[in-house]
Amino acid sequence: MCNGLKTTSRGVERTTFALLMAVMAVAEVAFVFGLIARLSWQACALVVLVATTLAAGAVFTVVEMQRLAKEGLKAGRMRGA
Repeated sequence: MCNGLKTTSRGVERTTFALLMAVMAVAEVAFVFGLIARLSWQACALVVLVATTLAAGAVFTVVEMQRLAKEGLKAGRMRGA
């Protein structure tokens, strides 16, 4: 996958970075929420883990859908040629 990232255009790298930053923001908000709610460190860790996992799953879905759409466009061009 690293090789795929190296060969992609700058726009895709920026989009992936922006999505990664969104995941980090979700984790930070979950951590702050855990501290404000005065949860135990175990409960706070669980809240952060669950929020990060959900955000990462959403990011993965968006990135994969973009990749599949791009492959579909390439396949459509190949069939038409």
